[in-house]
Amino acid sequence: MKWLRVLAVLLLVLLLLAGGLIWYLRPDKSLNLNYTDIAWKSKLETMIKQRQAVMTLSEEEVNNLAKKEIALHKSDTRLPVDIKGADFKISGNELTADVIAGWGPIVTEGVALYEMDYKAGMLELRPLSVNIKGLDLSPDTLGLETIQVDPSKYLPNIVKVSSMEFPGSGLKLHFSLDLFDLGSLIW
Repeated sequence: MKWLRVLAVLLLVLLLLAGGLIWYLRPDKSLNLNYTDIAWKSKLETMIKQRQAVMTLSEEEVNNLAKKEIALHKSDTRLPVDIKGADFKISGNELTADVIAGWGPIVTEGVALYEMDYKAGMLELRPLSVNIKGLDLSPDTLGLETIQVDPSKYLPNIVKVSSMEFPGSGLKLHFSLDLFDLGSLIW
C-alpha cells in the first residue's frame, strides 16, 4: 500500500510540473493569421504613372503576404507544429518572425530571425536564430531550413522581378517588363 501512495504522489507531482510548464510556455501576446490582400492594381498603376519598373512593399504588406501564405498552406507544412498566429518585422535584410504555435496541448510563442537575400530570381530566407520564452535555440534544433520564395508567383506573367533591395522596413522590387503590355492588364 505504501508504494501506491508513493506512486500517487509522483503522478500528482508530474501532473503539476506538466501543468506548470504549459502555463509558463503560454504566449504573452495575441497574434493571428488575419491578412488583407494587397491592392496590386493600384501599385501597377503607380508604376505606369511614374514610368518606373520599381515597386515598394511596406512591412505591413510583406506581413500580409506572409500571413496569407501561412494561412493557405497550414495543412501542407512539414513542421510538427500548428501555427496559430504570426507577425513579421523587417529591418534591412533581416526578417523577424514572431510566431504563436501549438504542439498538442502546448501553445507557445517564439521569435525567429531570418537573413534575406535575393539570388537567381528567388527570395531566400536563411534562419539565423530562434528564441522561445528566453531560451535561445539553434534553428537546426527545430528543423528550420532556408526558405525560398518565388516573388513572381504573385505577379502577372509579363512582370518579372529582376532584382530586390532591402531598404529599412520594406522590400523594393525592380522589374523587367514592357510598360505597354502592363497597361493591357489594367485597362
